[in-house]
Amino acid sequence: MHRETRLLYVDGLTTIADKVAMTNTISHELVHQWFGNYMTMEWWDHFWLSEGFATYYASVGVREVGSDGTGGQNFMPMERMITDVVQRALQEDVLPTRHPVLYTALTENGLEVKYSRIVYQKAGSLLRMMNIVLCEDIFKAALTQFLKNL
Repeated sequence: MHRETRLLYVDGLTTIADKVAMTNTISHELVHQWFGNYMTMEWWDHFWLSEGFATYYASVGVREVGSDGTGGQNFMPMERMITDVVQRALQEDVLPTRHPVLYTALTENGLEVKYSRIVYQKAGSLLRMMNIVLCEDIFKAALTQFLKNL
């Protein structure tokens, strides 16, 4: 469940930080709905795909919206992703509690590990990296083909 500050905009009360968080949260959940229509995991091994796409494309969604006519550029979503997602993934990845994003969970305890923050961060970072390395056109074409093959 999300806090009200992540969902409810109140003119004159909502801070810029709340507006950024709200836009990111709504984008994240919309991505889940969109990708959920195309792919549903058979088991939790590919949980990282769902959360990775939602984490990465939430920033893309924020970039595309805004009430000032400039889109979400003034929120600097792609730059914020570096500090909010990529850097945190790198910090978490050196801890003894780290685990790969593709993780086979055979027990209920294993499922708790899958819901750790690192899966969101590492998976979102991996997708960001693939988009940068491949270039956006190739990344989109590959994603389109991936979804068609499901």
